[in-house]
Amino acid sequence: MGWSFVDSNKAWYSKIMEDNELLIKYDDGDKTYGEFNVVWYDLNNKQVPRLEVFSDAWHILFFHGQDFLRVLNSYNDCNVTKEKLIKELKLIDFEDATEYKMEK
Repeated sequence: MGWSFVDSNKAWYSKIMEDNELLIKYDDGDKTYGEFNVVWYDLNNKQVPRLEVFSDAWHILFFHGQDFLRVLNSYNDCNVTKEKLIKELKLIDFEDATEYKMEK
């Protein structure tokens, strides 16, 4: 079981995805147990991230998300870019699961 992220702007299917979205997944390779989105919104002319979690994934965040939440908490000024967050996630062993090219 492990954590991964998908950078929606860099995936081959980016034209159908929301801009400024980072999908976070907790899975075992075959089955996904929880998905979360970090979405950047324009707020007072600043890009501000918001974590979005559906209720069926709250337990994953509670039991397995301490490191992820610690990274988010380190940016209490809301001035985190997607690039900064990705760099931090890689430092805590999140896998980049972005599909950069369409598989044939």
